[in-house]
Amino acid sequence: MKPLFAVFALLSALGLSAAGTVSLTGSCPTSVINSTANYANFSLFNSGNETATGLLIVPKFPGATTYNSILSLSSISPNQIVSEKIYFYNFSAPGSYSGSFTVQYTQDQNVFFALFPCTLDFLSSSPSRVTITSVNRTGNVIRVSLVNIGQSQIDANVSLLLPEEFQSQPKSRIVSLSPEGNSTTAFTISYPSFTGASYSAAATQSYTQNGVHYSSLRQYTIAFESTQNNQSKLTYFPYLLGTAVIIAIIGLIIFSIVKKRRKRDRNAR
Repeated sequence: MKPLFAVFALLSALGLSAAGTVSLTGSCPTSVINSTANYANFSLFNSGNETATGLLIVPKFPGATTYNSILSLSSISPNQIVSEKIYFYNFSAPGSYSGSFTVQYTQDQNVFFALFPCTLDFLSSSPSRVTITSVNRTGNVIRVSLVNIGQSQIDANVSLLLPEEFQSQPKSRIVSLSPEGNSTTAFTISYPSFTGASYSAAATQSYTQNGVHYSSLRQYTIAFESTQNNQSKLTYFPYLLGTAVIIAIIGLIIFSIVKKRRKRDRNAR
């Protein structure tokens, strides 16, 4: 049993521990925000297996001002839900506005950002007659397709809601949509070279008619092949190969010892 114990001890010493994950999901309300109920409930749920610490929540919405530009949370544990009231004032035109809650958090001393797009109704609920039908990414180009279901021309302001590390060119485009017409516009995005994960983002459109603001959004995911994972495989390959060689040598030693004992036992008989 001693040789086998040595094998297990060796595997434990050379084994790679699985890294913990933080997986945040954000949700926002659909109720109308007004001077009486002048807040939105923003909730966060951590479905990962590691605690996120030092959270900063930054609401970014046109059409109204927030009392607190940044809210802080000390931590959110695995399977925990936290909810914060985000207060608004200084409303501009009534209607729907698309924006986002950006969450900064720390995991294992590394800082990460998560974007949670959301549409809020200020003073009145105003469904948009322009809908974003699809968002497609090819390389660093994002194409946004829209349709106007109304009976009049609409000039929609189209833009992208992106994580902190990303930039888009241009920042926004005006797309003219004829009655019951459709159109597609494109943006070029730039992002850090070290990215290797999936990022939540959204395309948004807005316009104003008869003193009412209309907006809608469509969420999508920007996913990258993880070059870091490929690098990790290359980094750990020599260790895994060395482990296999050592296990094979130990196996040969065990086999040799057992063979010699059997031979000695036969000679003794």
